[in-house]
Amino acid sequence: MKNKYKAYLYKQYKHLINLSSNYIFIGDDISYDYVIDTCGKTLEKKDYSKIHSNILPQPLAGDLENGKIFLCLLNPGFDDNNYNDERIIRNELLNQISQVNASMFWLKDEYKNTDGGKYWRRVFNQKNPKDKSLVANIQKSYMKNDIVLSEDDIFTMLSRIVVDLELFPYHSKNQPNNTILRIQSVSEILNYVHNELIPNAKDKNQLVCFIRAINKWKVTDDERLNENVFCYNPHNPQLRPFMNVDNELGTIIFNHIDIITNNFTVLL
Repeated sequence: MKNKYKAYLYKQYKHLINLSSNYIFIGDDISYDYVIDTCGKTLEKKDYSKIHSNILPQPLAGDLENGKIFLCLLNPGFDDNNYNDERIIRNELLNQISQVNASMFWLKDEYKNTDGGKYWRRVFNQKNPKDKSLVANIQKSYMKNDIVLSEDDIFTMLSRIVVDLELFPYHSKNQPNNTILRIQSVSEILNYVHNELIPNAKDKNQLVCFIRAINKWKVTDDERLNENVFCYNPHNPQLRPFMNVDNELGTIIFNHIDIITNNFTVLL
């Protein structure tokens, strides 16, 4: 099944690139009852689970071929600023779907003031408690080997190796209705994760972290035993998955970066 998911994504890219609204993937049969457009309007609570089809889908952010740390979540959230941010990030979103010049672009310096950029920088560089930030600890570990890197250098490195995978590619403020999780795009990413990503993760030095909706990702007991698969189970499911090195998720990722950088002697 190698490259099948990339071929699927590229087909969607060719479909989306000429559209200016109603960004629905080919093959996704979604009733208009589940769709909302709130650009310039207030989102009512009854519509929190509806999807915003006038914002580009975001099935992933990152390079499928060269990524080393895959973070599996449920779906992109929604905030009113998403409509404004899309004017800035539209080309990057399309790059992810085409997988041409793909990266975890949210971590790049030029997008640090977007909502997505602020969110993902906090995830990797959450400074409370002090000195537990993943970024700070990567920086210190390189410094022990006389390699001096700035925070932005670390974010740039992470943008090359981190991949955000979203089970459901459409934006919604609350978890989408279970009924529309049966669409083709969900089946495609599940096939990719279970039939290509996980089976090849060890050989490719890839770490696959399931952070949200582990049951919906259909992670099997056998897959959980794979040393390159990690399932995040916070005591409070509402807690955001900050990558502090004093929690299990942050430690797993830090240790994996230690391995793929040969004890922080190689720049990625």
